[in-house]
Amino acid sequence: MLFNRKSDIQGMLYHSWKYLPLIQDIFGIKNNSFTFESDTFELDFAEGADEILEKNSFIGFHEAGPNVDKTLSSWT
Repeated sequence: MLFNRKSDIQGMLYHSWKYLPLIQDIFGIKNNSFTFESDTFELDFAEGADEILEKNSFIGFHEAGPNVDKTLSSWT
């Protein structure tokens, strides 16, 4: 069976304690895009496109939260 590449199959499989599905739920990400206020943003989930997402996508949120905080803190 063939699937549309924009279908979120991984979210259905890993929901809901993994980082990526929770982020998709929180921001209302659908078909790799979301609207923030009046602007629409396209996301790139390709390998290497987002370091934070790549490192934390499929680990539990209890582990991903501190990892994300540490990475964001190192930017300042």
